[in-house]
Amino acid sequence: MMAAGLIKNVFAKLAEVWSLIWFQESPTAPLELARIGLGAALLSHYALATPYLADFWGDGGWLPRPLLELETDGPLVQSLLFYFTAPWQLVAFHFLFLAGCLAFVLGWRTSFVK
Repeated sequence: MMAAGLIKNVFAKLAEVWSLIWFQESPTAPLELARIGLGAALLSHYALATPYLADFWGDGGWLPRPLLELETDGPLVQSLLFYFTAPWQLVAFHFLFLAGCLAFVLGWRTSFVK
């Protein structure tokens, strides 16, 4: 009976220490600056790649689709590019991705965007 109470107290203290380590009040400015910087880097990088969408990710680009299908036949190989068969789909996804990066930079709906 006494051992059970001791174990209960130990777990209560561990839970308290866990809460103090992970859930303490602190400023979020460093995290916000990292979010803005990462979002701005992604946005600028992929915005500059917009004119070269077909060259980078299109069917006739660096890695043509027939060669890609020969190289990647395993069930664990996943890519959205396998599902984009028309150029307009690639363009639509690219602009949706850029809008997501902009929303991430601005802090709009970050839990959804990230």
